[in-house]
Amino acid sequence: MSGSCRTKSGWRPAFVACSPPQYRNATIFVCVFWVCNVTPYFAIATFAPIVLESLGLEDGLTGALLLNGVVVAGSLAAMFLIERVGRRKLSIPPMWIGAVALIIIGLFSHVSPMVILACFVAFSFANAISTALTGVYPSEVFPTEIRGAGVGFGTAISRIGAAAGTFILPMSVVSLGVGATMMIAAAICAIGAIVSHYLAPETMGLSLNEASAPVSKSAAQ
Repeated sequence: MSGSCRTKSGWRPAFVACSPPQYRNATIFVCVFWVCNVTPYFAIATFAPIVLESLGLEDGLTGALLLNGVVVAGSLAAMFLIERVGRRKLSIPPMWIGAVALIIIGLFSHVSPMVILACFVAFSFANAISTALTGVYPSEVFPTEIRGAGVGFGTAISRIGAAAGTFILPMSVVSLGVGATMMIAAAICAIGAIVSHYLAPETMGLSLNEASAPVSKSAAQ
């Protein structure tokens, strides 16, 4: 790293063009992964009763409480599996599962309410697993000298995504309908899965120094 990249506070090496490519890749991965996890979740979880009722479930509140219970179960599953199956297997496949579940809802929102509820349960469980990694991955992929700045930057970006999902979903439901809104949420999940496929490193069993090795190399392992 050049001297000019070290002269300022820790954010500079991570986010300025003079930084090594692996730092930029880590920043892109963390931000996209985090945003693509929390944006659909906050949108759907915040308005779950409204969405479920609009899809034909008369008691949307009960369905929303069920989904919250599923989220807890998914988080516990992630805690149990994270050091057994690795980070990539808990980040990429669940995002694809969530995308497929939302696509089914978007395409077949007129079918049985129980099918819709089952898809929401699948999405909530899968999303909870991958979202749980946002408490682990960011700290592992940034080297020590920029870890605080990198994690802080990723957190700030994720909050923008969460806020956008929360405020935009009701407007989207009104203007575009539930089906189109679910397809947009599915696309967000798919983007997160694709970016994670190329940039997410496998950090299981590695020290922090090893885990923060160039993302472009470790992601292929």
